[in-house]
Amino acid sequence: VVGKNVQNMIGCFYNCHSLVNAPEIPNSVKNMQNCFYNCISLRDAPVLGDSVENMQGCFSGCTSLMNVPAIPSSVTIMTTCFYNCTSLTSVTLKCNYRSSFNNAFAGCTSLKAGSIKVPKNQLSTYTSHSSSMGAQSNWFVADE
Repeated sequence: VVGKNVQNMIGCFYNCHSLVNAPEIPNSVKNMQNCFYNCISLRDAPVLGDSVENMQGCFSGCTSLMNVPAIPSSVTIMTTCFYNCTSLTSVTLKCNYRSSFNNAFAGCTSLKAGSIKVPKNQLSTYTSHSSSMGAQSNWFVADE
């Protein structure tokens, strides 16, 4: 159980190879940098509150990660967030594209055309920056 007023979860479960189920993340959390880094057994990401801003490396190396709830609109940093999440098949991003999303999807070999939903008004921005995110432009579709 994570405390209700926690704002910083940097590296909380870093390299917890046997972690299968993530705990509930309090709505107060803002920084999840490297929180689940290299948790190779984690299959389902926890629901994230609307206060999360930094997801740098959050799920990097989570090779069993298959299910991710919508990434909140509050997120402004996603560099290497899903780096090498080889089992990840879909993502919904509620946030606007930022230059701090570099390599967010690099090594995500199970993502395919239409597998990343983004805000409709951000679709062209995401597709034009897809290579910097380690993605293919056709992976992005508008979230209706």
